[in-house]
Amino acid sequence: MSGPHRGLSSIDAALAWVDAAVHRLRTEDAPLREAIGRVLTWEIRAERPIPACDSAALDGFAVAADQTVGASSYNPLSLPLIELSAGEALPAGTDAVVPIEHGEPDGTGNVALIESWVAGSNVDRLGAVVDAGKVLMRAGTVVGRRHIGILAAARVARLAVIRRPRAKIVQSGMVRAGAPDSNGPMLTTLIERDGGIILKHGAIERSRSALTAAFGAGGSDIVLVVGGTGPGREDRSAAALAAGGELAIHGIALRPGETAGLGHTAKGVPVILLPGSPAACLCCYELLAGRAIRLLGGRDPSLPYR
Repeated sequence: MSGPHRGLSSIDAALAWVDAAVHRLRTEDAPLREAIGRVLTWEIRAERPIPACDSAALDGFAVAADQTVGASSYNPLSLPLIELSAGEALPAGTDAVVPIEHGEPDGTGNVALIESWVAGSNVDRLGAVVDAGKVLMRAGTVVGRRHIGILAAARVARLAVIRRPRAKIVQSGMVRAGAPDSNGPMLTTLIERDGGIILKHGAIERSRSALTAAFGAGGSDIVLVVGGTGPGREDRSAAALAAGGELAIHGIALRPGETAGLGHTAKGVPVILLPGSPAACLCCYELLAGRAIRLLGGRDPSLPYR
């Protein structure tokens, strides 16, 4: 995709600029549901064992295993009826759980058994899932739905996670009447995949004043400008960024995508200039803008696929 082009910056130089210019956002405290897809800042350790005591692995009857020795269909044994639901703690003096379909309550407060059971049968032992002090999640982990169950079991209600990057998409030039906007929906899904949220998405006229005003508006962590990056008479994105902030790189030895650019607004917010061609826009997003958003959110900056 890249090669030697006179007057163009190398892709390595562009990647180095992104890595130097973009910094991880701050940490904030978030409820479990709002932490999904975000990067954990501090490791989480279990404060108590899970389960916290010997407990039933299924619905059934708690028994002392040694009292079931000798039970058979020819010699049913009657033991005190102690019903348990899965997850309930075993009462003192019991060490096994008989599945509910293997016992027959007799209506007098006892249960009839026709087979013997060994200690520990159908029992989740104290700390069988995790011992107290063990690491549940390491710092740098992207919180997934698969983590929520164990965290809830450990009574973790909130997590220290990196704030989601807020991205503003500015389309330089209005979409022609009747023509579909493919770049906007594509970038929206890519930004969400990389852990960001869309702060604003809109098209503006291709004028230097409109673009400069868009760069000056605050609230975002990164600005993606789509279109107007080339040398054409109506292409003013690079010039507007240079006038209203800093244009660090314009023109990258990348095909498609050689008109991409990098810089900052006057307030220091990173700006990525993306070509308007859908193929070039996608290529430059994946290599440059996506990398920046992943860095902002504390993720691995490399491509999220092979």
